[in-house]
Amino acid sequence: MKIRLATLMIALVAFGGGAAVAQAPQAQTSHVPWYFQTLPQSLQSVVGTWHKFTNSKTALDPKEKDLIALAIASQIPCEYCVYANTQFAKRDGATEEQIHEAIAVAGFTRLFSAVIQGNQTDFQKLKATINKQTGEK
Repeated sequence: MKIRLATLMIALVAFGGGAAVAQAPQAQTSHVPWYFQTLPQSLQSVVGTWHKFTNSKTALDPKEKDLIALAIASQIPCEYCVYANTQFAKRDGATEEQIHEAIAVAGFTRLFSAVIQGNQTDFQKLKATINKQTGEK
């Protein structure tokens, strides 16, 4: 099984590991791919854990996880993550249309978030409107 590079990179960046990815390639000395060998030894087990999770059918199947990761990567933006998650999504059965749609949804979410946040929209009023639309009490 292939490691889901981009998804793991997003997680690593979130935990301060992003700088490690930019380092030069090293020989692979363990189950951890060369591009994550720069992680502190004590953190390298996360690679296997993440690999197992992203390649397993949980509440989401691997293709859905790939599309979510790709959508996020397109908005960060991270060219490494976009490339890797596009390839993983295709491998796991995503069509070009699904790939484009996932990226578009992420783009619209970012756009409308900027509009609502930037205009300091009343959050309680927004919640009441959304709850009315969805039938939530």
